[in-house]
Amino acid sequence: MAPDIPSSGQEKFQHKDDLEVSASWSELPSPPSWKICQPVIPIASGPCDSLQRTSSTLHFQAELAEKDKFYSELHSLMQSTPADDKVIILGDFNATVGKDATAWKGVLGRHGVGNCNDNGRLLLELCMEQQLVITNTIFQQKDSLKTTWMHPRSKHWHLIDYVLVCHRDLKDVLHTRVMPSVECHTDHRLVRCKPKLHFKPKQRKGGPPKKTFKTLQTTVS
Repeated sequence: MAPDIPSSGQEKFQHKDDLEVSASWSELPSPPSWKICQPVIPIASGPCDSLQRTSSTLHFQAELAEKDKFYSELHSLMQSTPADDKVIILGDFNATVGKDATAWKGVLGRHGVGNCNDNGRLLLELCMEQQLVITNTIFQQKDSLKTTWMHPRSKHWHLIDYVLVCHRDLKDVLHTRVMPSVECHTDHRLVRCKPKLHFKPKQRKGGPPKKTFKTLQTTVS
């Protein structure tokens, strides 16, 4: 069953802390129950001019209108992102997306966890519209390396924290997994994603650019 995440009218189990955001990131105005932050990381000129890492948090007590506004804001942010940018979306969406890879082909991989709830459907619909892939479900591994949060009453582990990338960039994601042994001072487990970024060298004066590519492997968590 999908996790029984309490709503505003039920007993509340607050997550210990929200996603911490660097002061240099620009934070969009938002209601207190959700937030979206978007740092833009400039990189060398080439096929990709910048890396946009969007971090989002949607609290479980958010009302339906607030959820709609959250996803509308995220949709607008995606629409305004330059086509050449690489986008990585990290977030505590308080959503379980299940494992129906057939129904959500191109969005879910074959290694999802649990069942889909209402929040999960909202996230899946956004991913379908924006051609995003949930990288947590792509790689075959133990559930303990995929689940990120334990329900305080049932003691069941669920996957509710996600790393999303554009479908065209999935080939550059080497791995996404949970780091169970890392102490983060939160009731969520740390999720690590290793993308591989390709950079074309700058054109040298007096001659054509080399045909080789530089490859950067980095960890986004």
